[in-house]
Amino acid sequence: MTRIKDLAPYRYSDTTTLQLPGSVYVSFRHAPERTLAVGWLGNTCPSTGPVDGELLDAIRELLRHQRISLTRGFHSCGICGPVAWADMQEGEAKVLAGEFGNGELRVPGEGGVTYAAPVMLWHYVSAHGYRPPPAFAAAAKEFTASGRHRDMTVLAPPDAEVHRFD
Repeated sequence: MTRIKDLAPYRYSDTTTLQLPGSVYVSFRHAPERTLAVGWLGNTCPSTGPVDGELLDAIRELLRHQRISLTRGFHSCGICGPVAWADMQEGEAKVLAGEFGNGELRVPGEGGVTYAAPVMLWHYVSAHGYRPPPAFAAAAKEFTASGRHRDMTVLAPPDAEVHRFD
């Protein structure tokens, strides 16, 4: 997994692709200066502490509703170490359980920023006690509490490209 310092400009990819229901994909170039990285830990966990149950619930909700910048393979936790091939066979179930990653999460924050995190975030918080920045935690809890996280189109700018595959 890639290592990007928390709240640094997100530069893993210069485009974001949202997978919407009905084989609709929305893609757009995001502004790196307004898209901030959270939870790109690589093989270290720099900030740990008590686990925030409300934040875990919010991240789980995001996992249920967001399908963003999906990849063809799965990442396992660099902190936990190598994973057995048999575990990799259950890839999709492990992604939904927050144990493997194949995509990203997005959370809108204050001042027009958007936080970009790997789907492994739930695992990092629950298994390793990772503490995301407070601004991200507050934004994630507010975003899911409002119910806006269920409509991924709120994450796309008006000029985003829309593709339909039937």
